[in-house]
Amino acid sequence: MNLWRLINPLVVLLLRSPMHFLASNNLIFITFKGRKTNRSFNIPVSYHQDGNELIALTLKKNLWWKNLKNLESTMIRLKGKSLTVGLSIVENDVELVKQKMRELIIEKPIDAFFAKVKLDQDKMPIESSLVEAANKHIVLKFNL
Repeated sequence: MNLWRLINPLVVLLLRSPMHFLASNNLIFITFKGRKTNRSFNIPVSYHQDGNELIALTLKKNLWWKNLKNLESTMIRLKGKSLTVGLSIVENDVELVKQKMRELIIEKPIDAFFAKVKLDQDKMPIESSLVEAANKHIVLKFNL
């Protein structure tokens, strides 16, 4: 059984609650409907804010993000508020994925563990590890 199927609903519940401040500086959740099933999904992701843009990453092999491919906007929950945001996906620009992954990991080193990026003694991403991980991820850009 996929452990995330147990953890994600608990994280979403926390992010919806008055106690969201415990996690909302690190996590948002994305709300969308399945393309084929029309079922509603809430997927928590770590994010990095860059001006009016939130950046999240996920593995290419994860199937859920493909439901977002043809959407221009989606709903997210950010710091206790539901927002409709613009959306774009970067799949094939490995340099941009690497840059955004580096920014996310520098801000939130715990994300190196999830992206399988090795860190040096100063908690900076090791370039070869970052390149390998960037080839396996996509970037989700949410415009506030």
